[in-house]
Amino acid sequence: MKKKTFSIIMPIYGNEKNLPITIPYVMEHLNLFEEYKVELVMVCDGSPDNSYEIMKEFQQRYPQTIKIAKFTRNFGQGSAVNCGIQMSNGDAIGVISADLQDPLELFVDMLKAWKEGYKFVIATRKKRPEKGIGGWASKTWHKLVHKFINNDYPKGGFDFYLMDREMADMYVSVDAPNGSMQLLMLWLGYKHKVIEYERRERTE
Repeated sequence: MKKKTFSIIMPIYGNEKNLPITIPYVMEHLNLFEEYKVELVMVCDGSPDNSYEIMKEFQQRYPQTIKIAKFTRNFGQGSAVNCGIQMSNGDAIGVISADLQDPLELFVDMLKAWKEGYKFVIATRKKRPEKGIGGWASKTWHKLVHKFINNDYPKGGFDFYLMDREMADMYVSVDAPNGSMQLLMLWLGYKHKVIEYERRERTE
C-alpha cells in the first residue's frame, strides 16, 4: 500500500543560528512518522542573513526530502506558508517554526487526530514565556480575538498546526492578502481539534 505524504512547512526568516540545529533534528526524527513519506519544505521569506545558503546546503545533502524556495524580499509569514503549501505534495501538511520552540514530536498526535477525521489540527500554547510589552500585547490580542471575533480562536493563539490537503488547497485559493491567516483558516469551517502544549524557551 502506497504511503501517504506528510509535508512539514517551515517559514524562514532570521534563522541562520537555528537551521544548523533544527534541520538535522528533523532529519534524525523522521522515524516518528515512519508510516508516511515525509518532505521538509522551507521558504526563505527574504531573510537578510545566511539562512538561504544554509537551506541550500542541506537541500543538496537531502534532495529527496528537502524542498526550498526564496522570496526576493520579505512578504510575511502568510505568503511563505502559502508558497510552501503550493510546493508540497502532502496529504497532510504541518506548519512549524524553525526555532524548535514548538515540539516536532507533537505532530504525531496531530496526525492521529487527522486520521480520526479532523481536517484542521491546532496546537495552542497553554503556557508561553511572555517577556516585555510585546509578549503582553500578543497575549491580550489573542484573548480579544477569542472573545469578540471568533470563539473558536484559541486564547493562546496559534502558528503551529496541521491541515488536510483539501483544506490547504481551499485556503490558498482564497484571496485575502491583508487578513489574519489564522482567522481565515477557522472561517473556512473545516472540522478542527485543538491540542494544548507548553512552548519551549527560545535559545537563539
